[in-house]
Amino acid sequence: MMNDIQIFIFNETPIRTMEENGELWWVLKDVCQLFGVVNHRRVAERLDDDEKGVRAADTPSGTQNMVVVNEAGLYEALFSMQPEQARGVSKEVIVERQRQLKDFKRWVTHEVLPQIRQTGSYTMQPKSPAELLAAQAQLLVDMEKRMDTMQRHTNALEAKVDKAITVFSRPSEDHWKEDTDNAIKKLCAEQHRSILQTKGQMYDELERTAGCSINSRLSRLRARKRKAGMRRKDAMALNKLDAIAVDKQLRVIFEGIVRKYQAKAEMEVL
Repeated sequence: MMNDIQIFIFNETPIRTMEENGELWWVLKDVCQLFGVVNHRRVAERLDDDEKGVRAADTPSGTQNMVVVNEAGLYEALFSMQPEQARGVSKEVIVERQRQLKDFKRWVTHEVLPQIRQTGSYTMQPKSPAELLAAQAQLLVDMEKRMDTMQRHTNALEAKVDKAITVFSRPSEDHWKEDTDNAIKKLCAEQHRSILQTKGQMYDELERTAGCSINSRLSRLRARKRKAGMRRKDAMALNKLDAIAVDKQLRVIFEGIVRKYQAKAEMEVL
């Protein structure tokens, strides 16, 4: 059975309600948004089962299931929204929130509920269908604005995540060492990291993952190059990336380590 929505206005803000068996139920989302509380479902979790419920209602955008609270649930929800001293929140903000809560509770207990109990209705609610539709339409407009804002934030987050995933282009086979070295230097420049320290950490992780010694592999590579006729000076100029480059399995593991560092750096700025 659908529930007809009644809209009350508090400080020019519409709040949806519905009546069931002579009892008034308040749409919790509207009450929470009135005081800047975004997650109304978290507030609902703090309430007992006999203080809350879910009701289907016709709205301009179609049938919706809404979390509603009765009189006891409303008071408990308001109590849970009492502001506390927190880091970055000024005393003035807390005092203003407390005043708003007090004014709202007084409006409910001194105007709305007594009038409903005496007359069966509250006179501030819209009387004509046109006024009711207009109030509901305004709620829909406000909701769409909030959804647009959330979508923009979501799009920005997805773009950053995509960048974090794709930021590392796989090095070419022919220029693996050069491409990998440039990727690490670029990462360090953007994150103001030490190149030597970062490479050292990556090499240590590679050794733990692959169960090998990069220094030993580098020594053997230099010996092979010297035996093949390379000048000692050139052989000694070979470094750990050269030792990794000659082993396909090590290259794959090291690419994954570099990608992880890059992705972590990108996620830190989200």
